[in-house]
Amino acid sequence: LGGDPVLARNPRNGREMVLPADHLKTLVDHCSRFRTLEEHVAELMDGRDGAPEREAAIRAVVQSFRDGGLTLSAAEICRDLAPTPTATPLADKPAVAIITCDRPQALARLLEPFRVNADLQAIDRLWVVDDSRSAENSARNREWTAMAGAQAPVGFHYFGAAEARELLDALIGQLPHHEQAIRFLIDRELWRDHKSYGLARNFSHLLSVGKRLTVFDDDALCEAYEAPLSQDGVAFSVGQQEAVFFANDAQWQESLARCDHDPIAGHTQCLGLAIPQALSALGIKQLEPTALETATTDFARYLGRDSRVFITECGSLGDPGTAGNSWLGSMSPASSERLATSEGRLQQALEQRCCWVGRERPEFRQSSSMSQVTGFDNRGFLPPYFPVGRGEDQIFGQATRFIYPDSVTLQYPWAVPHLPIPARDWTERDNDYSIDNRFPGALFSRLIGYPDMCQAGDPQSRLAFLARVFMDAAESPDRRLFDRFVDDRHGHRAWQLQKLQEKLRQSSNLPTDWTAYVENALRQVQASAPGELKLDTLTSKVGDLQGREVLQFWRDAWRGFGGSLLAWNDIREAAREIVPKIHFA
Repeated sequence: LGGDPVLARNPRNGREMVLPADHLKTLVDHCSRFRTLEEHVAELMDGRDGAPEREAAIRAVVQSFRDGGLTLSAAEICRDLAPTPTATPLADKPAVAIITCDRPQALARLLEPFRVNADLQAIDRLWVVDDSRSAENSARNREWTAMAGAQAPVGFHYFGAAEARELLDALIGQLPHHEQAIRFLIDRELWRDHKSYGLARNFSHLLSVGKRLTVFDDDALCEAYEAPLSQDGVAFSVGQQEAVFFANDAQWQESLARCDHDPIAGHTQCLGLAIPQALSALGIKQLEPTALETATTDFARYLGRDSRVFITECGSLGDPGTAGNSWLGSMSPASSERLATSEGRLQQALEQRCCWVGRERPEFRQSSSMSQVTGFDNRGFLPPYFPVGRGEDQIFGQATRFIYPDSVTLQYPWAVPHLPIPARDWTERDNDYSIDNRFPGALFSRLIGYPDMCQAGDPQSRLAFLARVFMDAAESPDRRLFDRFVDDRHGHRAWQLQKLQEKLRQSSNLPTDWTAYVENALRQVQASAPGELKLDTLTSKVGDLQGREVLQFWRDAWRGFGGSLLAWNDIREAAREIVPKIHFA
């Protein structure tokens, strides 16, 4: 232990200490979770010479950090976040949006029981945001919305291509200098050749500015079920979701109890509250330090009494909603053991989409990821979605965390059924762990994954900073952009190998078919050598592009998204004024 002296600082209380650089690096590398002094020493000693003098030296360094006030204390954070009831409970009625696209059967199935399963008197209005490309499907969706709305005590409004054009034209008419930015975010014609999941979500947010909002995917159901696993209390976590696998849908329908609330009421329970008020709403009388066991210090250092729940998520029953099946290799050890030791379930999991994925107790998270029914506090200044491609949920969650570094996403343990029509099965490609050549991969997320890049305090200034990050990335030459992608892909491959090797070690006492599955996944990732990638073989996650045209598409997209972020506040405020004046069916 040694090295040149450096200044270390506690980010929460400002305490400082001068110490050797190697001491700091050792602790930063190994002590990123909340542990007792003895647990930290044991972790730092793992795999090293167990000489008493080495253990004593490590204990002295950790002790000096703690005594010098440079550590984050779980007990102190819990005192800061002590549960406090809200002075005046939130009484505003939330809006509801259903996102649909060319699936009239799914929309009909969701709308029909809404009158029975949801407390419609407690919502402001419901929007069916239809991104269908088929005129026949659009007509059927409009008809289903009208039929359901005719018997509802609140307005059910269809929002299809004609309504989208009316809002687009009205926004451009009021903000002609932002026409390009508006079109990038919501012009269906601009993205007619692409899957535009984010575009429909941008419409849902513009239709509900100033309200709390619950968004349904059309293949979910308006039903809430208790989780098959449960723990007491709450958690602040960066850990994996848990999973339980079922032989078929009938099995979970028979074994799980319905909640006494609908998904809309479930989401709005804590949506928009600060953490102390949300804890109180969840029935937590006292926050215990064990709630931070699965949190990182990078997450916990941002938490405070003003940290607010901007997004809420819930579990999923049936289809997990993932693009592939590789998530099985990164499940928690407990979930892996449940799957591996259930007779026949591994093969079912590789062929069928029938499981529960979620949390065992309410968990506060750094960022949102994906939920078939999601809550948003759209009274605050939330960012827009990237309009096309997959992964729009994760990008939105990371952007929200960037502009509100101290915000949290709350994941509830209850779950909603997710039952696509027609039912999907896993294909051979879905079970492939090979790392593909599709740009930009995780590079998109890396552009917005570091909130400390920006020192501004207010969210609009931080979103403007993020806009400049995207616009700067758009200026990258081909070679530099390609090299960054290769480096990022190499890092992702190394991370996958580490996770699968760890999974293999954890599986030493599990059945051989599970071990063989993990070993096969390892071989597939090992075969995805970064050195094989060439610029001409690059493909895209959006559109049928290859080589240099992929890079040009994404440079243009990042430039357009950056410009839209700069204009977003004006667009939101114009929508707040325009939407009430438009007559929607």
